[in-house]
Amino acid sequence: MKLQMLSPAKSLSKAHLRQSLRRDQIELFKANLARLLDKVNEKESEEHLKNLVSEFLKETWYRNAFEINTKERADLVIHNGPMSLLSSLPPS
Repeated sequence: MKLQMLSPAKSLSKAHLRQSLRRDQIELFKANLARLLDKVNEKESEEHLKNLVSEFLKETWYRNAFEINTKERADLVIHNGPMSLLSSLPPS
């Protein structure tokens, strides 16, 4: 598969482009992305890489607001709210 480089303006929807970010959020993202890329080993299993991505998402955006976990057969699901709230809901 050949990858094509896109600018952020072309790769994001207009709704996302309108969101403002603080400098500290950008710096946190850059630091966590660099840490993630340093940890990636292409010879490792998908399970190992999935855990690295999950850790990156938690550390960058979702800690204390959302739960990242598995759900049924899906490997990585960002739950809308803490897992403790979701576990008390009846199954859908």
